[in-house]
Amino acid sequence: MKVPIKSILTMAVESGLPDSLVERHIDSLAELVIRARQKERAHCQNSIRKWYFDKSLNKAQLFEILEDNK
Repeated sequence: MKVPIKSILTMAVESGLPDSLVERHIDSLAELVIRARQKERAHCQNSIRKWYFDKSLNKAQLFEILEDNK
């Protein structure tokens, strides 16, 4: 999974981290963002899989399921 460094820098600055801290720890911040994206992706995949195999008659719409899990 690719993560643009520019987007990490932008997110870090917008969240209030000092520039010197961001520059020193950009590798760690990139690793954090990648791990968070992987976890979110796995969570969404599991939600979709659970929805797909649900046999109930009143199955909710997929987008409702994904919205509830956020």
